[in-house]
Amino acid sequence: MYRKRLYQLATLLVANISALGCTPDSLPPVPNTGIGQFEGTVVAQWSDNGREMILQQPISFVDSANKRWDAPAGSVVDGASIPSVFWSAIGGPFEGKYRNASVVHDVYCEEMTEPWENVHQMFYEACRSGGVAEAQSKIMYYAVYHFGPRWQMVSEADAPAIDQQAGVSVRRDRQGRHMARYQPVPPTVEEVEQIAEFVSDEAPTADQMRQMDREQLHRRPRRSDVTRSPAEYGQQGQPQQLERRTGRNLQRNMPQR
Repeated sequence: MYRKRLYQLATLLVANISALGCTPDSLPPVPNTGIGQFEGTVVAQWSDNGREMILQQPISFVDSANKRWDAPAGSVVDGASIPSVFWSAIGGPFEGKYRNASVVHDVYCEEMTEPWENVHQMFYEACRSGGVAEAQSKIMYYAVYHFGPRWQMVSEADAPAIDQQAGVSVRRDRQGRHMARYQPVPPTVEEVEQIAEFVSDEAPTADQMRQMDREQLHRRPRRSDVTRSPAEYGQQGQPQQLERRTGRNLQRNMPQR
C-alpha cells in the first residue's frame, strides 16, 4: 500500500512539473543567477551499506548574504533531508543539477548547527545557483520547508521527556547542544498537486511559500471544480491534525529562543 501511494505521488508530481516545462531531462541552464555560488564539487564514495555517501573532498556554498556553508570531507550524506516522494520526479539527491545543493543541505540537516529555516532557505538558493529552473526550485523549497526536518535546542533536563513524543527525537549537534528534531507528516496526493498548482499559478516569492502552510494550501481555490464529500475532507485532515498536535507538544516542552 505504501509503495503504491509513493508511486502515485511521484507520478502526480512528474505530471505537474512537466506542465511547468521543467522536467528533469529538459532543465535549461541558468547562468549568472546572482544567488550565491559553489566552491568545489561533489567527490564522494559509497559506504558499505549502499545507502550513504562519504564526501572525499570538501564542498561549500556561499549564499547571497555572503554566508559560507561548508560540507567538509568525511561528511556522510544520504539525501534524506529531501522528502523521498519527490525523487522520482526530479531525480535522486545525488544526480542532476541540484546534487550539490542536496549534499550541503544534508550536512546541515544532520548537524543542526543553524536554524532549520535558514538551512532550507540556503537549499533554495543553492538549487538556483546550481542551475535548477526557478519553478522546480520553488517546488523543492516548499517541499523541504514544510515537509523537511525541523529542530530546536532544548535543555538537557527537558530532552528525555521530549524524546518520548511521537515523531520527535533528541540528538546532540557537533557543539554538544541537545536538539529536538521533528519530521512533519509527509504530503498527501492532493497536497503535492496543490503545491505544483500554487507555484505555477502565482509564481510565489520565498516569503509567500513560507506563509502558505498546509491549512492555507487546503483552503486555496483549486483549478478543478470537483467537490469533495465531508468524509474526504475528514480523511485529509487526520494527518494535519496529528502534525498540529505533535507540533504543539513539541513547542510546549521547548524553551523559547
